[in-house]
Amino acid sequence: MDITAETTLREVNAFSIQTLEALIADIDALRATGEAVTLEQDYPTAQVVGQALSSLAGIRMQLETRRVTLENKRREWDGEEPLSGAGTFTPTLPTSAA
Repeated sequence: MDITAETTLREVNAFSIQTLEALIADIDALRATGEAVTLEQDYPTAQVVGQALSSLAGIRMQLETRRVTLENKRREWDGEEPLSGAGTFTPTLPTSAA
């Protein structure tokens, strides 16, 4: 997408959602491939693949959280109800007792 002075925020939002959806689909395909072959590997390799799949799951949650945020902004503009945030990731910092 070429952003120009005429590009609207709605167009940027739509392009961002499409990009996130494409990345999420690619991650899902990669995870499915990794999960399908895990049992055919030696233990150390399966362990490394499992760690990579776990990292991809975390990345997917972050992408999905951003997608829901952008989709809810579009829904707000259109006067629609927001999507549920279920299944999304909200990072929190640890706190200590005072």
